[in-house]
Amino acid sequence: GRASSSKERAQDQSVWRSKFWSTLSGLVRRPLPDLSDKLVAGGTQAHASSESNDKSGSDGSSITLVRTSAFHGCLNDGSLLVMRLHEWWDHLATGTPSSEEVGTPSKKARKKGSSGVVLSCSQVLDDSDVALRKRCIELCRSVLSASDHPLAPRQRNALCNLPLCIALFMVGVEDVESKLALREHLQELETALEKLVAASTNAQSKQNKSGKVQKAISEALTVVPRIAAELFVNGSGLVKEAARAAWRELGDFIPAETLSSLCASVRGGGDLDADDDNEDKNGDEDEDDDDDEADDPNAAAKTEQFERATAALKLQREAEKASHGANDDPAGSDDDIVLMDNDTMFQQLLGESEGKNSKSLLTSFADSGLDDADANGQKMSKRQKRLRQRQEDVLGKFRELELLEVFLTRFGDKKNIGVEILQELYSALAICCRRAARSAGAGQNPDEDSSKTKRKGRKVSRVDNTLRQLEATLAQRIAKVLQKALRHVSGPSAISKIAGWHDADDWAKFARTLFADSLTSKVASAGQRPIEVGSLLLYFFCAAHHAAAHGAANEAGWEVADEIALTALQDWSSKKDCERWCEGVLTVFAGRIPSVLLKLPWLEHIRSCSSRPFVQRAQVSFLANRLSQPLPKGPASEGTVQLAEGFAELCADLLESTLKDDAADAIMSASHKHKLRREGLKGLKAAMKTRTRRGETAAATDAVAKRMVKVATKVRDALPARRGEVYQLCLHVLRSLPQSNAGASTENKSSKEKRLRTSSDDDSQGAKRRRDQASTNENATTVKKIKVSGPKSGPQVAKGNKTAFKDM
Repeated sequence: GRASSSKERAQDQSVWRSKFWSTLSGLVRRPLPDLSDKLVAGGTQAHASSESNDKSGSDGSSITLVRTSAFHGCLNDGSLLVMRLHEWWDHLATGTPSSEEVGTPSKKARKKGSSGVVLSCSQVLDDSDVALRKRCIELCRSVLSASDHPLAPRQRNALCNLPLCIALFMVGVEDVESKLALREHLQELETALEKLVAASTNAQSKQNKSGKVQKAISEALTVVPRIAAELFVNGSGLVKEAARAAWRELGDFIPAETLSSLCASVRGGGDLDADDDNEDKNGDEDEDDDDDEADDPNAAAKTEQFERATAALKLQREAEKASHGANDDPAGSDDDIVLMDNDTMFQQLLGESEGKNSKSLLTSFADSGLDDADANGQKMSKRQKRLRQRQEDVLGKFRELELLEVFLTRFGDKKNIGVEILQELYSALAICCRRAARSAGAGQNPDEDSSKTKRKGRKVSRVDNTLRQLEATLAQRIAKVLQKALRHVSGPSAISKIAGWHDADDWAKFARTLFADSLTSKVASAGQRPIEVGSLLLYFFCAAHHAAAHGAANEAGWEVADEIALTALQDWSSKKDCERWCEGVLTVFAGRIPSVLLKLPWLEHIRSCSSRPFVQRAQVSFLANRLSQPLPKGPASEGTVQLAEGFAELCADLLESTLKDDAADAIMSASHKHKLRREGLKGLKAAMKTRTRRGETAAATDAVAKRMVKVATKVRDALPARRGEVYQLCLHVLRSLPQSNAGASTENKSSKEKRLRTSSDDDSQGAKRRRDQASTNENATTVKKIKVSGPKSGPQVAKGNKTAFKDM
């Protein structure tokens, strides 16, 4: 009874303990409800007015969402919830009345189950940990209560919340190594708080200058972000939330070494070929474990020793059998049998013997089952263990990336190390996407059962598939973080400040290096996501160079952007495996600096790509899409009308090339001809739209208009059917030009001739159809005459109404 009650009590305590820690973690993560109501009511509206948003509820009432991180984990009066818990703990440990003062419980209390036991707090901390906790509480209380402190209130709350949460969390930690690590972090935070208190005390005196005080504070708080990063990545629950708040609020004091180590950890190894070779080598080693064990000299020696022992035992038993003789009583072997009663059996099973080193059979059996390598299932191979470790590393990278995202969002435009972080994250994105693309190209089909797919003759495990999915998700997460950070730092106000971090030559070097590195096959094989992010990063470098050299407000002076755009167009026309990268760069430049796009020699490069039809069609489609979009008016868009005029003539030439009946036309496939006609007609449509938007006519001259009408008419007549996208584009071009009446009359004439030709063809079959119709009508008339014949007798005939009845 006592054992079962103690077991149930332990289970109840475990359940309540897990609920307590989860609830406390949720409360520390956000402002408490009472404080939120106070902020809405205007108690501290100055702090949260810019971060609140009013919405209307379903019942029409106004709902105010407080979007501020300054009061996370704070009560209504601004004090920390964790500090109140520590005070409550001290009250229970020192100020709880004794059982004599409490007295005997009443009869009503006894009916409800109260036994009169005094509430107490069981301290599981050592004396040194208790003393360390008290020192940290006093230091935090002095920091929070300071009236004139160099740090902001939100920074002090986040700083003091971290050691208080660690000291409270140590109560529930049972692992010795985990508690030792938390104790070391708490000691480092104690030292940092002591230095901070000393620096703040010196700041209040007039003898010290503010510069020295800020330097002392920075040196004291340098260790805090590093500890917060370690606890956030490796911790959980209450400590993790406190570490997140400390990292967010103390971003000004984060050392560059900590950020660089986080970037290196997210980036990981960049040599994918070496990783695959090592994986294949290790996989072969796992498959040949039996052969390796056979070739191992130690294994061979053990095998030989076992064989000798087996042979000696066999010889010994044969000698014993020979010594007893053949006539020995076979029942003599029963002397070795030990008979045990029930009490002796229970003593052996439960271990109730008097020996000091005695151990029960059940305990030995349980220990052997738990300690055995195969206790939890099939033994994992070396490769599976490596994949499991890599899976844990990838999960850790998600948390490290979250820390970098917080830093870039809040301090990306304030500290110059943000540029290095952007470059490192872009490299990490390329590596993750390449690894995901390589695994996808290894024969894995998401529609099929992943456990049945094989890679290089080896079965792919579930752990391997889960790892690939995690890496793909990590690549998406890195791309989103980079896009969000680049939008934040590429604004005009941010660019003007960031441009001063480096010289114009350094920004130009960053841009040229990024463009050259992205032309390789490594980025091309990584997919579309690194291309989009890399193009945004390249524009950021060009914008920083422009702001550093000419100022952010000056519209001219995009030398590096002009150079890179021209190089991209040339490489797009000549080099292989770089079409998507060049197109992505030009797309970003066209949306942000269209003047750079209009200066490029588009017509010459498109004409020179006749030997590469796919690239030629892609460039025509790209330029047509850019001209279709509204371009800004002013000096930045000079030459747009001339470009549209030349582009219309180019499209007309391309359309005429699809109508020629020569050897080149025979080589051109029907699919390519159809696609080229479609892109050419879209180009004509975009060129005419651009000219009319600028106040010009659809065509530059009457000769150009006649040529465009002629080409569109020929393409329309050459179509096998008068429907589809190409046919509609032809009609649009003909209706947009002044010479479209001729095309319309020609179309009507051809339609009339077609109808006449169709009616003449039907004359040969019309005679037979008319004869069949006549015979059908004759049979119907006969049947009708039979039906309308009147009765030969009856009352109508007797009355002389026979004729009238027939007429009916």
